[in-house]
Amino acid sequence: MKKSIFFILFVIICQFSVVAEKNFIEIPKVNAIIGNDKFKAFRRSFTGVADETEKEGLKYFRKEHSVVLDSYALKKYLITNGEFLEFLNKSKYKTSYEISKGEDYRSFLKNKDYPVKRITFFDAVAYCQWKSDLTGKSYRLPTSAEWEYAALANTKRIFPWGDKSKILPSTKTDSIVGRENFSVYEIQEDISPLGMANLMGGVEYTLDCLDESFYERSPAENPICLIPVQGTCTMRGIFDYNKLEDDIYGLYDLIGNGIDDFNGYPYFRIVEANGTVFNKNTIDEAIYNPQIGKAEKVKLYKHPSVSDDFSEYNIISDVYILFENSDKTFYRCFVQISEISLLGGVWKPWKTGWIEANKIELSSRKWYEN
Repeated sequence: MKKSIFFILFVIICQFSVVAEKNFIEIPKVNAIIGNDKFKAFRRSFTGVADETEKEGLKYFRKEHSVVLDSYALKKYLITNGEFLEFLNKSKYKTSYEISKGEDYRSFLKNKDYPVKRITFFDAVAYCQWKSDLTGKSYRLPTSAEWEYAALANTKRIFPWGDKSKILPSTKTDSIVGRENFSVYEIQEDISPLGMANLMGGVEYTLDCLDESFYERSPAENPICLIPVQGTCTMRGIFDYNKLEDDIYGLYDLIGNGIDDFNGYPYFRIVEANGTVFNKNTIDEAIYNPQIGKAEKVKLYKHPSVSDDFSEYNIISDVYILFENSDKTFYRCFVQISEISLLGGVWKPWKTGWIEANKIELSSRKWYEN
């Protein structure tokens, strides 16, 4: 009898494991073609001249080029309310929204199969670290290049199904505006050639900082932008299906969000990958290794090398480390500082850069132990 019970339990566990594995798409090491030389989009810019209105014009970017991506397993669906609620209940983590608004974040998590929303970059990284500690695996956000390859698989599609807009049988409309209004399993047409779902109706976090110029000059192996020019982190996806035109490649949307900004209903998914070396053979060669440190004053370098290219700050936060360089002498981190604005108020922006490892004191606390 006992043997029969153990056998049944074993079968159930095996079946559960198979289901769990199906939620991840195994992507082997690949020579990925990212970018599209035909891509163009409208961009507005101010002239800087008094009383002169902003100008709008076409800008061509996302230059097509090849990069090598090491193998990774990408979660097919966005992280759901149910998954994030488990994280909150087991870790006692408080989201940035909850801390800022003083409201119970769980009120957003009623529909368990809907994608979790109003998440900051900090919240997403905290979830990844918790999930890694819970399972013994190595989870993180995808890089922009990993996201793009999984979404397009070396094709030049405008939409997940092809190049033409259409009425979607799943919704009986031509609209996917507001991903939070649909279950992650609901829209069958919204899936990439490799099986990546939930591409439309919103944007999701990647590990990259935002710098459009980095895109076409990115390193050849496992590229990731580590220093922002505008915004802080890069978000990918089709934000608004209804506003796309035939010459706008929606899957190439690339916008920025501050790491502590939960507005715009940003979403996220995770990848499983262990020991990936990013920006290999460059000055920014690095390994993902989230930690927390302590310091009162820091010199943030643009690249992991002692030079004159740094800014010095008094900081009011912990030092949130995300990467270490290959020889472990520098950490790439976020710090919050306090400045007086032009209007006399106090401004508390986040800064990012590389800091000498021996200048901070590491903590045993995790990102999710706030």
